[in-house]
Amino acid sequence: MDIQGKVVIITGASTGIGLATARLLTRHAARVALVARSADALQRLSAELPGSLAVPADLSDIERIPQVIAESLGPLAREPLLFLLVINVFLLIVGLAMEYIASLVILVPILLPIAIKAGVDPVHFGAIVVMNLVIGALTPPLGVLVFATASIAQVRINEVYREVMPFLWALIAVLALVTYLPLTSLALPRLLGY
Repeated sequence: MDIQGKVVIITGASTGIGLATARLLTRHAARVALVARSADALQRLSAELPGSLAVPADLSDIERIPQVIAESLGPLAREPLLFLLVINVFLLIVGLAMEYIASLVILVPILLPIAIKAGVDPVHFGAIVVMNLVIGALTPPLGVLVFATASIAQVRINEVYREVMPFLWALIAVLALVTYLPLTSLALPRLLGY
């Protein structure tokens, strides 16, 4: 493979493997962007590999996005009702643009510790998350459930939306009840001994 003139991004460039990879690539005329956490490491790497671009990790650290979300929602944990409102709006927006299983896998590990800190029961929070994401799956632009229904029924999508709208409003009303009256989602688990 010809790498001459290609741009290669190396994270962890201050480690031995990252530095060795950067040296090898610059020998083959690749342009290298080095990402490191410490300013000292960036200066050393820039001096050692002239022509490379040094990028501080805090500007490009994609891996910290979940922690940033958690840190920004953390102060809301002191106000449980406001926290639940923000979570509902956030999850409804996420449900519009993202498939709900992926949303669960990505967001629940981030949001659940904050919800527990806010005093929200994990079962209650789970019911809120699932209801929000299902409502999102019914609404455009993604609307996975509506597209699947239209395909199976062999009807136009706008016909399905026309029939779904009363149920969508009912789901939003039930979401409000489940969110602000925890007993609606916790009565059965408590009855069964949870």
